[in-house]
Amino acid sequence: MTDPHLLGVSEDANPDLPVYNAAGGQVPTEYVRNVFAKELSALGFPVTADPQAATHTLQLQLDQFWIVEGNTYQAALMAQGWLIDRNSTTLWQGPIAGKSSRWGRSQEENNFLQAFGDATLDGSVKLAQTPEFRNALAAQPRRSSDRARPPRHAARLAASRPRPAGAGRPLLLRVRRGPARPAAR
Repeated sequence: MTDPHLLGVSEDANPDLPVYNAAGGQVPTEYVRNVFAKELSALGFPVTADPQAATHTLQLQLDQFWIVEGNTYQAALMAQGWLIDRNSTTLWQGPIAGKSSRWGRSQEENNFLQAFGDATLDGSVKLAQTPEFRNALAAQPRRSSDRARPPRHAARLAASRPRPAGAGRPLLLRVRRGPARPAAR
């Protein structure tokens, strides 16, 4: 059984030392959710914590959140993502990956944090740039009898402003831990 608090290994030590989540620190799923929410919002994709306001849910299954410290700090994030609409229809599904490599002094907490931050940022930017994800988020929602149609002039006004595909459609972001184990070294 793998320790859920284990985040990596420092090969710079003799013998190799495990790297654990800091006591009181954010757990990986919470950390990834917060970084993705911040970065996707900064890239023009509104993220909400209110399930009633969300038109879509981005569900992430975090399969790998791992770091190896050797000559450099090598961090990796691997996840599966699903974009789901209010009707529980999966509009997009695909892998999400981020990685980073940085040099730094041995066993420095700040270097571990920066490597994880860079890998998570890399994954969020790659997701935002994925055409299939953007197209799925931008697709017109299915009509339902209880939803009022916006006035015609609203569509013309919205079309006149440049925005990322899917902008204005708030995402509810959920991240859970997946069953995958750390990558072989």
